[in-house]
Amino acid sequence: MKKELKISILAIAGALVLLAVVLAVNFILYPVYRSYENANGEFRVKIDGSVYEYFNDAHWSIEADPSKRIGYLDGIGTTLYEYEGDEESNAFYVNRYASDMAVMSLVKEGLQLGSISAGNVYSIKFDDPEINRYLKMVFDASFETQDEQLIADFFAALNDDAMKTEPEQMEQDITQAFMLKCYNKRLPIAAASFQVYTWQGQFVCFDESTGTYTIMPPQIFTDIAGGGFDAQALLEE
Repeated sequence: MKKELKISILAIAGALVLLAVVLAVNFILYPVYRSYENANGEFRVKIDGSVYEYFNDAHWSIEADPSKRIGYLDGIGTTLYEYEGDEESNAFYVNRYASDMAVMSLVKEGLQLGSISAGNVYSIKFDDPEINRYLKMVFDASFETQDEQLIADFFAALNDDAMKTEPEQMEQDITQAFMLKCYNKRLPIAAASFQVYTWQGQFVCFDESTGTYTIMPPQIFTDIAGGGFDAQALLEE
């Protein structure tokens, strides 16, 4: 019995030593960044010389995936990751272990994304064309544009009050067609999404930021997609 107890104690001690080594290595490889409150009592943290705050925007969302771990926030219970494609380190992903909190991100202090408008968008992309049943068989379309005129045309059509329709009218005979994502100029990994539907032989675009539906000309989507995509033909199926 004493021998078994001694073995158990040694096993526990070994495990604790191993844990201590792992923690020590983690702290050596990955720094701990300490948060603080600014003069207004708001959360801030300095990372590699730049100050960051929590990302909180009602209209834009970060669409990139987290990639390389950079360190911890206030201890090993919260890990910080870079975002794929964020070459200027404008944002970081916050992963809280054993937490039911929503996904959080940090952005550089004072980084304002602006309204969802042509002046703040550098790219419009069709979301997941390879799995969309309407789009996946069109092999020669890019399903993306960075053309400033096309982006301006899209928002001009979207904001045409004469083509707005009442939400109550959209409760029947509406079919989801595809989604567009408009990527922000100041934070290229952030996007605003627009769901496009077919309704009574027309395309209707839903603007979540305003809660409005707008009838859109098919040519807009043909031009944005490029290649062999024919939006009008989709309506005629």
